[in-house]
Amino acid sequence: MPDIGLTTIRDKKFHDKRRKAWTQAFSAKGEHIETTFSYNVNSVTALPHYEEQMIKHADKLEGLIQTATKEGTTVSFSSYAYWFSFDVMGMFVLSQSFNMLEGEEWHYAITNLKKAMALLGPLSPVPWLAQIGFAFLDGYWLVKDWHTMIGWCRDRMQDRVKVSKVANKRHQEAKTNDS
Repeated sequence: MPDIGLTTIRDKKFHDKRRKAWTQAFSAKGEHIETTFSYNVNSVTALPHYEEQMIKHADKLEGLIQTATKEGTTVSFSSYAYWFSFDVMGMFVLSQSFNMLEGEEWHYAITNLKKAMALLGPLSPVPWLAQIGFAFLDGYWLVKDWHTMIGWCRDRMQDRVKVSKVANKRHQEAKTNDS
């Protein structure tokens, strides 16, 4: 169930359970939180763990801006802001950065996302039409980009769940050994 967004869950009890996990994961307390979902992943508070990595991304962003300033070139801040945002989101959600700041280029999954999102703007007044299109036109035009991006994200999420299971197993073993 990790690929279903919190905002789309209509079951109040399940929504509250998921929201609590997200709230705790993004707290700054740094404590271990036992929260198990149907896919058997325990969450650990995320912010203290990622703080150092976020600082590295911010430093890289600052370095790109400084380099452009020293060279007297135009700063493509829109691209830099996207790269920074998605690199950080990838780190939080998928346990891996898209490395767009590092490579100074767009990741293909984000390019597909941008192309696919072009559909959502015009279709936002009729969201049911978008759902029909996504269901029946999966091999066509931007809908294909959307499904490619969703498939890529699902694969990364499965990788993330595996990483979490290993980390939680190590945490439990360390806890048992300390006892």
